[in-house]
Amino acid sequence: MKQLTKLKFNNFKLVLDTLKNYESISKKQITSITNLSPVLITRICSELIEKKIVLEGEFLPSEKAGRREQMLYLNHNFKYVIGLSFFSDSSKITISNLKPSLTYSKEYLNLDKTPEKLIVMMLEELKEWMDKNNLKENDFLGIGVISKGTINRIENSIGIDIWGKEFSIKEEIKKIFNLPVVVENDVKSFAVAHNYLYLNFSDFFLVHYSINGIGGAVLKNELLINEVDSIGKIGHVIIDPSKEFCPICKRRGCLESLVSLKTILKKASQYHDNLSISKLFELYDMGDIEISNLLNESAKYMAQSIINTYSIIGSKDIILHGDLFFNENYFFSLISYIKRYQLGDFYKKIILSPLKKEEIELSPNILAIDYLFFQNIDILEL
Repeated sequence: MKQLTKLKFNNFKLVLDTLKNYESISKKQITSITNLSPVLITRICSELIEKKIVLEGEFLPSEKAGRREQMLYLNHNFKYVIGLSFFSDSSKITISNLKPSLTYSKEYLNLDKTPEKLIVMMLEELKEWMDKNNLKENDFLGIGVISKGTINRIENSIGIDIWGKEFSIKEEIKKIFNLPVVVENDVKSFAVAHNYLYLNFSDFFLVHYSINGIGGAVLKNELLINEVDSIGKIGHVIIDPSKEFCPICKRRGCLESLVSLKTILKKASQYHDNLSISKLFELYDMGDIEISNLLNESAKYMAQSIINTYSIIGSKDIILHGDLFFNENYFFSLISYIKRYQLGDFYKKIILSPLKKEEIELSPNILAIDYLFFQNIDILEL
């Protein structure tokens, strides 16, 4: 596979990014947006059209003599993408095109399956689906993998927070598929999805709060990561060192150990039987005293954690995503505590996530598309 020079890579990436941001656009418009020369734009677009990465559309009406401008658009069906998501109780396969639009989805309950047995079952069923739909490996760009909690980027391992042991997901996939694999923490993949789908989000601190835990990610034009996966990890900020050690981060009284939704449900079970998240929120909205005390305590600790973590990160926006943040009463309580602890208009930085359910479901696919199609375009053999 030939390697792109850095200059050629940057030029192709600039054109692909521009095509991504517009449903259809002409070469003249691309030239104006990118400030690249018309000759260079023509050369790049011709190569992308030849590879069928870009398709030609209708001609624009013109009163001038000569060749009319022709609209161009990304071929979203150039390749398919596989997404694999792993959480505490369930895992999922998602297949999409490059838009991305969902083509296929199947959820698996983890139950008592070992990670090795689970992935073999998932990938074998995926193979069957591909055969049934006459799809081959070369019809796919690659595989995006996301997992709850800590991942090991060096080993491409996941699972320490799910199965209590590291599991080399890339190694297992390579036994069945010879495709590029991208592995990322779930919350960080949500950050990539925000940036990919919503152009106004380019500098933010994402906080995620759901039944799968409390997590954070920082994106400043690109996802900020390090080998130990610690950037923006708000869930394990120490809140009350008089409490017990967290079994995951080994710190006393971290946010996750004190107010994870599973911890809240466990505490609430002494007041109510058979509580689900929806029932918990229902009781909260009805003004149940015990439930309100638990969730307002969570809002207090969350406010402290957001302020303290942000003081180090310093992003433009703070995006909140997840079950609790979308509850109106909880969000009001959280903002109230933030105003109490931080004077000024700091609270105005806080934005509720616009990500829709399907966009979250497709986050491993978006991760692969962004990394393999837009960030590492050598794979396209241009």
